[in-house]
Amino acid sequence: MDPEFIDYYQRQLTYIQGAFSEFAQEHPKIAARLGAQAGDVRDPHVARLLEAFAWSAARSEQRIDRWPLELPLRILDGIDLSRPYPKRDYQRQFWMSDWDYLNLLWQEWGICFYWENDTLVLMDAHGYDSTQKGLQRLPHSEQRIPR
Repeated sequence: MDPEFIDYYQRQLTYIQGAFSEFAQEHPKIAARLGAQAGDVRDPHVARLLEAFAWSAARSEQRIDRWPLELPLRILDGIDLSRPYPKRDYQRQFWMSDWDYLNLLWQEWGICFYWENDTLVLMDAHGYDSTQKGLQRLPHSEQRIPR
């Protein structure tokens, strides 16, 4: 098992047990039905339920923490760019967000981007909208295309 995951799990389990003990203090009748007294869980089924929830929350938190590292790799691996880009040794500045850092790299590599609704679109050249500038608008006429 991943030793890093054990730390995530222990943090989540501590938090969930603390939240459950607060719940037991605020709602003693419900806690008694769940087999808890003064924050101690006596029912093994409820204890396993809390542990399972801590495991699930720890997995989710670990994925979320790894996501900023995996996102650029998935994006750049998922598209076929026309030229290879050099590997660089960069260090993110303390004042830069992850998004600012990606923008810095993409600007140097000549990668442009825009948003289409909630989808990030990457391209390796400016001018994605240049075809629209050359279009001419024709006035509406009553002529129909013959079938």
